[in-house]
Order: sequence, then structure tokens, then C-alpha cells
Amino acid sequence: MAARGMTGWLAASAAVLAIGGCAGTPGATALQQDIDFIRGCWVSKEAPGGQIISFLRLLPPSPGDVVLEGEIHPVASLYADKARRFSFARDGSTATLDYLIAGKPAETYTRDRASVSSAKDGYRAVYARNDRESALLVLEGSNEGLKIFTAARDSATTNDQFTGERDGCD
Repeated sequence: MAARGMTGWLAASAAVLAIGGCAGTPGATALQQDIDFIRGCWVSKEAPGGQIISFLRLLPPSPGDVVLEGEIHPVASLYADKARRFSFARDGSTATLDYLIAGKPAETYTRDRASVSSAKDGYRAVYARNDRESALLVLEGSNEGLKIFTAARDSATTNDQFTGERDGCD
């Protein structure tokens, strides 16, 4: 009886290891981990410790979704031009930036692994716009901060889309 129980336990353990081996292979799981640094709730302020100017929640629309989506919600009409909608595939492969301006189409981006460089104190993901122009969407973050900006590949000029610190929603 003990031998049969041990055989069942070994078979179950082997199955778990086989499944775990598949999950641990490079691919979606590894990429999901490198983009999940943006997941959560963020708040942008006029200055450190200053007044809140906008909120951004980057969360899956429903449990188990393969995207993180969020919209910048300015707290006053003074900052209405800062409204944006973002969508990021959790595997890190694609991103969408929508300026929420009538007549201006959303911009789609694909992960640009050729432009990968490390962030000073955390994580970095770089995306290139799909229209083959030189526009980049860059995410830089740490456990407590997030910066999203666009830039031209051949220029040091950047356009800040969102800069904020973590807020407690997750």
C-alpha cells in the first residue's frame, strides 16, 4: 500500500515538474515579468510632495487578461491636455498610446529590443512606433516611480507622457 502511495506521489511530482519546466522556459513568462513593473496605481504631482495633478491605473481589465490598460485622469481641467490612454501587452511585445484627441489616431508600438539599455535605478522597456518612423515610447520605473515618455530615436528631446509615484491600489 505504501509503495502504491509513493508511486502516485512520484507521478504527481513528475507532472508538476514537467509543467513547471514548460512555464520556466524563455518566452511569455519571462517577458511578462519584465513589463509588470508598470502594473499598479500611480499618481503624478506638480512637484515632489506637491499637489496631485493626475492618476494612472495600469491594471488588467479583468483577472487573467493579457494586457495592462490605463488612462491618465487629470484632477482639474487645467491638466486636461495630459489625458492619455495606454495599453501594454503583458508579454512586453506591444504598446498603444492614445492621446484621446478627436481625429488623432492611437499610435501602436512594438518592443524594440535593439534599443534596450538599462535604467539607472530599475527597469526600462523601449518600444518603436509601427509606422517605421523614428518615434520611441519608453517606460522607466522602479518599485516607487514610473516615467513614460516619447522620443525621437535620433534626438535627445523627449515628450513626457506621465511621471509619477506609486499609489496604493494594488
